[in-house]
Amino acid sequence: MKTMYSLIICIFTSVSILSSCNSDYTHLPDTTDLNSNPESTPNLPELVEEKTEGIPVEELENNIESSEPTMQITDIPQVEFGYANIDGTKIIVLYDHEFHDNKLLTHFRYAVGEDGDLLEIEYDLFQKSNPDGNGRQTMWNFDNEQGCIYTVNNALASANSTYVLLTKEEFEKIEVFQHVEKAETKESLCELKEKCEKIINRGVKNCWLLSEYSNNDNIAIVVFENIGDDLLAWLTLDDGDVFRYCEFPARLDGSRGWSEDDHGELMESYFTILCTIQKEQSTIVYLIWYDFDGSVIFEIEFFEYKTPNKRIVSSRCTAPI
Repeated sequence: MKTMYSLIICIFTSVSILSSCNSDYTHLPDTTDLNSNPESTPNLPELVEEKTEGIPVEELENNIESSEPTMQITDIPQVEFGYANIDGTKIIVLYDHEFHDNKLLTHFRYAVGEDGDLLEIEYDLFQKSNPDGNGRQTMWNFDNEQGCIYTVNNALASANSTYVLLTKEEFEKIEVFQHVEKAETKESLCELKEKCEKIINRGVKNCWLLSEYSNNDNIAIVVFENIGDDLLAWLTLDDGDVFRYCEFPARLDGSRGWSEDDHGELMESYFTILCTIQKEQSTIVYLIWYDFDGSVIFEIEFFEYKTPNKRIVSSRCTAPI
């Protein structure tokens, strides 16, 4: 146990949290970034473009037209995200293209759900999209979406629920969400509120303990009082020795705050922790943030003595048409 109390602050520019359903979902690559102009209205971040300095435009165009999407062994992700079908027997990970060798994706063996359920999975096939699709990532549109299908082996998945898919190596590092009883959190929430208010000298209007883990890590959402139209929320991680937090600032613009039509107000039901993964020198938290159009998943990597990394790694549009 450490003898000194440590604190790490994550400061990010103002961004909008959730996307709309105006465009079809495509799998978000690892280059997704959250930086945006702090003076502009918050919007879902655009994908980071690769640097092309020194490469002729004609060559780039020829490469795009002639090359087929491929995945090398060194590019294989260790974590992916999908959702379950209506009977809980399948999970799909959406891709906008097929890989030259789909067997490269067979290394995902486990799935962790929104309620902390643990599933054993096995790669089945690559499903191509069809004209009956409606652009919604829901169980009712499951058979029309394009992506990798995984069969659930040991139990049934929760219909329409989001899952994080893990390799055996990553699975062994996770701490799974545990339900938090309200009666047990009142005192700790009061302490959290006072701690956060002292750090930035700003009142807290709401805070919710989202999860407790067997290693005593507690994860919470803290919502601060507005300063004019400036909004601020934190995701906090406290292991008893080190208190860390990641900022989610936004600016109120009519009915839009962190997302469309939230009016600058957050509720506990907007958030779910899928799981945390314990790395050698960091802790990764996967946070689902819901709104009226659907949800996004944030990957937040907390370090002990430096600013956390935050990025959007997946999204779902589930709004009615």
